[in-house]
Amino acid sequence: MHPSPRLLKLSSSSKQWLTRHSRDPYVKQRVKEGFTFRSRSAIKLLEIDREFQIFGTENYHPRVVVDLGAAPGGWSQVTALRLIEESLKKKSIPEKPIERSFGLKRIVDEELWSDHLTNQEDSTSIIALDLKRIDHIEGVQTIQADFLSPLATERLGRVLPRTTLVLPRTTSVLPQTTLDSPSVDLILSDMAANATGNTTADIANSLRLSEAVFEFAQRHLRKGGNLVMKYFEHPDTREFQKTHLNTRFKHIHRFKPKSSRSESAEVYWVCTGWHEPDVNPRRRLRSLASWFAGKDDGHM
Repeated sequence: MHPSPRLLKLSSSSKQWLTRHSRDPYVKQRVKEGFTFRSRSAIKLLEIDREFQIFGTENYHPRVVVDLGAAPGGWSQVTALRLIEESLKKKSIPEKPIERSFGLKRIVDEELWSDHLTNQEDSTSIIALDLKRIDHIEGVQTIQADFLSPLATERLGRVLPRTTLVLPRTTSVLPQTTLDSPSVDLILSDMAANATGNTTADIANSLRLSEAVFEFAQRHLRKGGNLVMKYFEHPDTREFQKTHLNTRFKHIHRFKPKSSRSESAEVYWVCTGWHEPDVNPRRRLRSLASWFAGKDDGHM
């Protein structure tokens, strides 16, 4: 058998990559046990979940998950699979591994998945966004857009579930108020900026993405929600953790999966227990009510 002309044209570095890729145990693992994940990185998310139970604990059952930088879809596949498994575990229903088109070769049967999507108690939303196109994954809504663009913000806002918080009337001066409450339980970000070869520029671009994900969490992450976000080890990223993540999450873990290549500087923040800033809407309303009351009394 002779090498194809295409292979003969490959550079030595490309040939080395193909050789390493074909021998990589984690590349082989992604097709073990009947599953075919679309990317090697799916194994990283499975490791993170095994270590930190991000897809379900006794007191935490995520229903709305946003996967940023999702292409080709490996993390979204893992998310859909794990949410079904957690749902079946809660119902004490055994998994029925049969062939179906889930983006995986093996999954629970269609009736259970349909029930999972329509049951109000267990209904889930998985939203995957990437600049590149993501092929269909059952149970996952996909958006093709640049996360840093206004278009992505607009389209995410349209598909995210809306949860309305009705605030109790605190005074006869103000009418009863409703606010849109954050609806996302878990944010996943495996995004990475394109490398330029300039370390300073690459770290700056990476931090820009991290800041954008954090701002997204500020707008949409529920109290008690979790965040998994990739970053690259550098003194500036440690400062970002101190000034941003430490102020909003109860626990922050820095985790490098075994399946992450040893030569890579990538690490993951696994952040749990999101909490809002100290000033909450009710306190703001009480302050505003006091202001109106003082004005009516002639003190303003």
